[in-house]
Amino acid sequence: MFTQISDIYVLDRREGNIYILIGPDGEHNTTELPDDAREGDVFHLTADGFVHAPEETKARKERIEAKMNRLFKKRD
Repeated sequence: MFTQISDIYVLDRREGNIYILIGPDGEHNTTELPDDAREGDVFHLTADGFVHAPEETKARKERIEAKMNRLFKKRD
């Protein structure tokens, strides 16, 4: 069972077997993510390590897509 959730981190990139996540306090490196982790995925940092948050990943991607649509919408 997971303990207290502290912060949210986004997977920025993978370099070999090292994952680089960006969080409120900067970059964090880890090798302890699932093999199917993709850039842009959201993770919570808990006392047990990084835990994938698929609902937050989906919501984040939807917010970004909506913003992109607003920014690049064709003007007549």
